[in-house]
Amino acid sequence: MDIQRRWLQLCLLLVLVLFVHNKVFADNETSKMFGIGTDVATLLVFHPDSLSHHDDHPIAWYSAPFAVKRDLAEGRLIGFMTGSDGGYRVRMTTVGMTQREEKYKRCAVDFRLHVEHGWVAIDNSDGLPGEAQMDELANRPEQHFKLQNGFYRVTVAGIDWHKEPGSLDSNGRSTEKSLPSYVVHFQSVDELSEIKVQPCLPDLRDKEPNYFDAKIDNTFGPLEQFVFDQEKSYPLLLTDSVLKFSQRQLSLTLNQNLSERLKFLSVGSKGLAGLKEPEKLDPALSPEEQMAAWSARSRARTDWFYKLSDRRFVIANKAAEGSVANCCTVTSMGTDDKDRLKIGLTVLGTVRLTKVSDDGTGAVCQAAVLNTKPADDPDVLAALKEVFADYAKEKKIKAVDYYVGQLRQQKSLGPAIRIVLDHFETSPERFVEYAVQDERTQAQMLTKDLRAQLRK
Repeated sequence: MDIQRRWLQLCLLLVLVLFVHNKVFADNETSKMFGIGTDVATLLVFHPDSLSHHDDHPIAWYSAPFAVKRDLAEGRLIGFMTGSDGGYRVRMTTVGMTQREEKYKRCAVDFRLHVEHGWVAIDNSDGLPGEAQMDELANRPEQHFKLQNGFYRVTVAGIDWHKEPGSLDSNGRSTEKSLPSYVVHFQSVDELSEIKVQPCLPDLRDKEPNYFDAKIDNTFGPLEQFVFDQEKSYPLLLTDSVLKFSQRQLSLTLNQNLSERLKFLSVGSKGLAGLKEPEKLDPALSPEEQMAAWSARSRARTDWFYKLSDRRFVIANKAAEGSVANCCTVTSMGTDDKDRLKIGLTVLGTVRLTKVSDDGTGAVCQAAVLNTKPADDPDVLAALKEVFADYAKEKKIKAVDYYVGQLRQQKSLGPAIRIVLDHFETSPERFVEYAVQDERTQAQMLTKDLRAQLRK
């Protein structure tokens, strides 16, 4: 009886061990190789639900140290810079690196990770929560790595895989037997407090990790002085959109006049006939015919656009001498939600119109650069930060925590003023009044105007 009882106990123990073993490895993967490309020179590991508080944050928020500080501390995000765009092989594992990987390890850093949803995904930022999110990682199981919920020390190691003999084929490309570019090792821990918090996403291209973003004091620097020929005539474009002279980037929806003017500047009168857009898409067309018509319209819209990339334009609300305007270059084109053409512009600087005329093709102007005198005043800067935080929260501006955090990082008035102006609405005339003042006066005017808005 004793022998039978012992055999029964051993059998029950074996069944329990097998159950626990199968449960653990059903919830945890031990090793998985991923192939992933990036056009932002960055790779990220996360679960989207853990970063949902970033849903309304701007593109590339993950590159701002102030925006990721809490996520890195609480184990919601792992990320690193690769040094260049391209395709990478990444191996995720719960059992550690192989001898081959250890031999060619270049550098390594530790991250905190708190798993709450049974898996994390590797991504190139396409599936990252934010206003620029382009993909749903829940629908990408090939990017998932299963992990039991809990705390982990995650070691990311960069591998000099190409240094291993035989790692490249005759065409200089990796093979199936090549080592990965990175190894991500998950080690379960009881708590996260003993793991050092990364100050930002490290760059792992060298033997030691670099923290370039953490060394940046100001998210924005001052607008650089640009070369502007005051004797030259520049095409003058008029818009009803309010021009904020603090902005580096502008987006304008093109009305018929602006569209025709830009097309003319691109191809001249002889080329305009070839730029006529096809009629609106006919819903009666087959899917293939609709696609062909859509492609033809896209080509018609973009053929002229690419010829404008090196041109400078002056954009103003009024075609009058003394008007304040922006000198810009065209950098992008798209459509709004009503399928109207939009152009993206990079602002080179602010100018004041000195002469306005018509050269027979449209309005042109001469202008003088309006250089705002830099000034620093810690007390004025502190007052602006304080009142903007109250204003942003009361007015419930989009991504309030991001922009308030961004403003707090600024150490000079110029960048702080630009952040505030981007999120403050007032009359076009008032924006002009800001533009012609030195930075200290601008900040004081803004602080006063923000307080007045709060009292309403």
